[in-house]
Amino acid sequence: MESVSTYPCLNNLRPCQPNFDLLPDDVISKISNQFTSFEDVTALSGVCRPWRSACFNMRCTQSFFSFDRNKLYELKLPQAYGKRCHGSPHGWIVTMDSDLQVHLLHPISQAQLNLPKLNTIRNPIGMPVAADPFRFIHKCILLKPSEDEFLVMVIFGPRHCLAFAKPGFVQWKTVVGVNDVQDLALFKGQIYAICGRGRVRRFESDDPESATKIIACYPPDDIVRVDKIYLLESSGELLAVFRNGSSNLFEKRCKTKSFLVYMLQFDVNGDAEIWKRLNDIGDYALFVGEGNSWSIQSAKIPNCNSNRIYFTDDNWEQHGVHDIGVFYMVNQRIESLEFGSDSTRYHSRPIWFTPTLRFSQKSEHLRQL
Repeated sequence: MESVSTYPCLNNLRPCQPNFDLLPDDVISKISNQFTSFEDVTALSGVCRPWRSACFNMRCTQSFFSFDRNKLYELKLPQAYGKRCHGSPHGWIVTMDSDLQVHLLHPISQAQLNLPKLNTIRNPIGMPVAADPFRFIHKCILLKPSEDEFLVMVIFGPRHCLAFAKPGFVQWKTVVGVNDVQDLALFKGQIYAICGRGRVRRFESDDPESATKIIACYPPDDIVRVDKIYLLESSGELLAVFRNGSSNLFEKRCKTKSFLVYMLQFDVNGDAEIWKRLNDIGDYALFVGEGNSWSIQSAKIPNCNSNRIYFTDDNWEQHGVHDIGVFYMVNQRIESLEFGSDSTRYHSRPIWFTPTLRFSQKSEHLRQL
C-alpha cells in the first residue's frame, strides 16, 4: 500500500528555481567589485534584465571623495567607464580605453576633447600598442602652458620614451632621443623630465619636439632603491619625490613603505647643480599617483594637512591594488586612507583630481556630451 504524505507541499516537491530578479542592486554591486575583467562583468549583466540594468547604472557611476567635505559623492560619468584615468589639478582628466581612444574629460561639465589614437605613436621599439595599451602607456601628464592651452605628454614603451599631443592633432609626436623618463613637470614655463634615478632634462613647452638640454645633475647619493619617482613644482621650487614599497606576489599586493623628497638646486646659469634632501615641506601637501603630481597649500583646503604626502596606487608592474594613504614627513609614518572597497579592477586606479567649473570654450575641438 502506497503511503501518502499528509503534508501537501511534500507531494509536489520540485527543485527550487532561484529568482535572480529579487537580488538587491547593492548585492550585485558587491559581486561585480570582485571581478577584474570586462568579460566577467558582461556575463554578470547577462543573467537577467534587472541585473543588466544594475550593471549599466554601475558603469555610469563614479565615486569622488571630497577633502573639503570629507564625504563620498557618486557622479554619473559613463565617459569614464572601462577606461584608465589619469588625474590632474587642471579640472580635466585624461582617459584612454582598450580601443586606443584617448580623450580629455571635464567631469563637472562632462565635456570632452579628442586626442589622437595611441596607435599613431611612432614606437622606436616596435612593440604593438594594441597588445596591452594599459601597460604600454606608463603615464599621461596634462600640462597647461597657458590659460587656454592643453598639452598632453605620455611616457610609453619598454624604454619609457616620450610623446606629446594637443587637442586637434591627428597623431602623437615622439620626442627623439629621450628615454628612461619617469615623470614630467612644468616649471617656470619650461618642461622638466626626470629620467633614471634622478637625471634631469629640460625643453621648451612651446616646442617639446625640439632638441632638449641635458642638465648636469646626478642622482641623490642616498638613493639605493626606488620604485616610483614623481616630479612637481612646490612653492617655487622643483621637487622630486622617491617612493619605495614592498610587494607580495601571493596576495598580489604592493604596499608603499617610504618616501624621500629632494629639491633641485640651480646654479647662476640656471643649470641644475645638486639634489638637496628635504625633511620638511612646510605648509604644503603633495599629491602623487596616476597622472600629474602637484602640491597644494594645505590652508586652502579643509581636512588637508601640511607636511604630508598623499598617494594613490599607480603600480601596474607589481599587480597594484588600491594602495592609498598619507605619508607623514615629520615621523616617516604611513596611514592608510579608506575611500572605498579595495577591489583589483585592472583598467582603473584611484586618481587625484582638482575640479573646476571653468573650461576653455575657445577650442574648436570641444564637444559637449
